[in-house]
Amino acid sequence: MSNSPERNADEALITTPRKRVQATIEEHEYHKEYATPHKAMVQGTVSFLEAKGIPFYREDVFRHFGVSHTAGYKMLRTKTARRFDTLVHHNPRHRPCAVTAEKLKEMEAILENQGIEARCLTWEQLGMEVGLNVSGCTIKSALETLKYRKCIACKKGWVNRQMVEKRVEYAHIMLEWYPRPEDWYHVHFSDEVHFGWGPQGKLLIIRKPGMRYCADCIQEEAQPMEKDKKRFHCWAAIGYNFKSPIYFYDVPGNTNGKMSP
Repeated sequence: MSNSPERNADEALITTPRKRVQATIEEHEYHKEYATPHKAMVQGTVSFLEAKGIPFYREDVFRHFGVSHTAGYKMLRTKTARRFDTLVHHNPRHRPCAVTAEKLKEMEAILENQGIEARCLTWEQLGMEVGLNVSGCTIKSALETLKYRKCIACKKGWVNRQMVEKRVEYAHIMLEWYPRPEDWYHVHFSDEVHFGWGPQGKLLIIRKPGMRYCADCIQEEAQPMEKDKKRFHCWAAIGYNFKSPIYFYDVPGNTNGKMSP
């Protein structure tokens, strides 16, 4: 075997591993990826201070948002479609708006002035009321900018005012008789439930947050027909540390749907 200097040099080139260069902290920070909202905060802050003519140091902005010198300047040099200055526009793709501001005001006027019947419309139906032939998702997205959303309507019972007054009066009397919580330990409360056919189920309405109990956001329940009161009946009672079984019953000849003693 030959041990020539040329062969030894070739073997050294093949067998000697290449040394890995350790990346510096600056290089690591330069290539580090930050979330788009994080970038937008840095870019927006610098843009605002420059627009207002407020003296500042960019290093202070970078330090406040926890980014390095190199990463901060990389954010400011970035000019992509996801940068903050393109996000402030409502239509970055330059397409004609399917729902104009005028149509948005017309739909809001319908919701505010035409009662629960208007609030029960679907998104597509509401758009058709103002002459828009677009999908429901488009109407939904447009109205969400005004905080509108679909919710289940609260229900208002059909108890008349006279009955309400009697119940309030009875509650005041019982509070005078039993003013302390322990006075109610021996009292049991019972109730009956009657299942029957109704005109409609729960309604989905369009409203803003905080309008849950507005007059035109409440579904009123009509008193059921007499023939629909006796479909299915059950009774139960509760009290302090007490719960009765649920009793299902059907009493022939009972015309008011109530359990007779």
